[in-house]
Amino acid sequence: MLPDVSACHVLAADGWGSYAQMAWVSACTFRRHHPDVPVIWVVDELTYENMKTFPSAVRDGLDLVLRVETGLKTLRDRSRFLKTTLAQHVEGRVLYLDTDTIVQRPIPELLQFTGEFAAALEFNTLPSDRFFPEELANTVYSKLGWNAPTRLYFNSGVFVVNVSPRTLELFDRWHFGWQASRRIGHSSDQASLNHAIDELGLSPTILAPGWCCSGLGDSPPPAFHIFSRPTGTQALSSCTWPSMLLIVATSTGTPMREAYAKGTHGVRPLPLTCSGDRATIGALRSRSVESCLAPDSLVRV
Repeated sequence: MLPDVSACHVLAADGWGSYAQMAWVSACTFRRHHPDVPVIWVVDELTYENMKTFPSAVRDGLDLVLRVETGLKTLRDRSRFLKTTLAQHVEGRVLYLDTDTIVQRPIPELLQFTGEFAAALEFNTLPSDRFFPEELANTVYSKLGWNAPTRLYFNSGVFVVNVSPRTLELFDRWHFGWQASRRIGHSSDQASLNHAIDELGLSPTILAPGWCCSGLGDSPPPAFHIFSRPTGTQALSSCTWPSMLLIVATSTGTPMREAYAKGTHGVRPLPLTCSGDRATIGALRSRSVESCLAPDSLVRV
C-alpha cells in the first residue's frame, strides 16, 4: 500500500556512483528533519538490478523502491521518463526532490500542502521578472509549435504534487511533451513541464526563491538545490557551512556556487558565505558519504 504523504526521488544509475550517492545523501538530509515520513525511490528496470550492489544501509533504509519499466538505454532518458510519469506510480501528496537537493530545515509547509502542484520559479526569479529562457523560444518551443513565452517558467527540481485526475493529466501532458522534445534532440524535462502547465491552464503555487537556490546566502535556505551544466561529470563534493556539512553537486570540479554567483542568464545572485578550497572539498567528500551509510544515518547526518 502506498503512503498518503511521502518524499520521493527518481534514480537512474549504473551503480553506486555519484548520482546514487547524491540521492542517498538527499534522502538522509530529508529524514534528519522528518524521520516519520516515508522516503520512496522510483527507479528504472536497470537501476533496480544495480541496487543489489548498493550498500546494505541504502537498500534497507528506504521505505519503498518502485520499479518502472522504461525500455530506454541512457541514464538521462531513463531518469526523465521516471520523472515525467511519477504521478502514475505514487499516490497522495508527494514531495519530489532532485538527487542534488539538500534539505536544511523542517519543511512542514510542503508536506502539508493541499493545492494541486507547487514549484519554484527558475533561477530564483520572481513573477514580476517574467523570466523565460529565450534560447528555448527559438528552438524547442518554435520547432514543436508550443506557445512562448509561457506566463511563468518553473524549475522542475523540487515540487509537490497532490495526485488527482487533474494532476495526472498534467503529468500525462508533461510526459507526452518530453517525448516530443526528446525526438528533436532536447532531452531536458523542464521545457515540457512548463508547456504542460501552460497548455492545461494550471496555476501552480509558487514556492519561494530559496527552493531553487543556486548560491549560498547569508542564512541557509530551506532546501539547497543545485544542478550542473553539461560541461563535465557530475560528482559529489562538500563545502562547509557554519555548524553543518553541506553536500553540493559540482561540474568539472568547480563548485556551482562559483558558476552561479555572477548573476548571468537571469540568475539572481546570492551573497556567498561558503568557504573551502578544492583540496578541502576533496577531503570531505568520502567522509560525507560514509557518514550517511551509518546504520542510523536516516535520522543523523
